[in-house]
Amino acid sequence: MLRKILPIAACTLLAGCNMYTVPGTSPSALDGSYSGTMSALHAAANSCASTAPVSSKLTVANGAVTWPASASLTLYAPVMQDGAFTAQNGTVFLSGKITNKAMVARVSTGTCHYIYDLSKT
Repeated sequence: MLRKILPIAACTLLAGCNMYTVPGTSPSALDGSYSGTMSALHAAANSCASTAPVSSKLTVANGAVTWPASASLTLYAPVMQDGAFTAQNGTVFLSGKITNKAMVARVSTGTCHYIYDLSKT
């Protein structure tokens, strides 16, 4: 019985993780570019390249926040009706909320945390 359940559980788990690596499909009123600052916070001693705030931008397209995790991975966090969003792929976690025209987002890569304070442009 366990042999039959394990493949099903693995497929279900992989499909759940994969949903955050595909773009959104339905346009929303929150779609657009959000610009502002991003600050990095060390998760361990000197775990981030720099902690100085830098100009940054995130995009909401088809109802999902787009965050380029790396050259080979982009996370898409579906935005709920209340403006909250969340996505995870392995140790990379993205969450936040859009209220009116402001977005606050937090990303944890395991070694570094990023805080975004953005406004819709």
